[in-house]
Amino acid sequence: MTLGIKSFDGIFKGNIVGDHDSLALLTLVLAQKGNKVYGKATLGEGLKADTGGLVCPGLISIPPGSTEIIGEIDPQNPLQIETKSSYADSNVTVDINVKAYLSENGRSIDIQLDLKTPWPCRRSRFEALLNKSEED
Repeated sequence: MTLGIKSFDGIFKGNIVGDHDSLALLTLVLAQKGNKVYGKATLGEGLKADTGGLVCPGLISIPPGSTEIIGEIDPQNPLQIETKSSYADSNVTVDINVKAYLSENGRSIDIQLDLKTPWPCRRSRFEALLNKSEED
């Protein structure tokens, strides 16, 4: 880690905003080791994605739950990490791409989460601003 740069270590909490202004609590518990960030993401109830209509299911609820995450710090921007994963359900695979930006003071993380559903369904982008918890 570069001298003066804050690390991604800590517990970060806040609401993630989905389609149709849906909200859910998002908690990240993170630990940084070198250029890798490891942790757990926990999503609460309430987040929705609009997949379109006709042949796609339309507005769907994203199930609450937890998942392990591993991200890699961008060498050109030590305050940014990216991670990719996928979720399969009912023979449909959804790709999940996340970019997270740590604030200069290390007290918050700005998240962009893209859900890429198979064609012809609509893609969604969710955003969140998570603040470092005092529990940390």
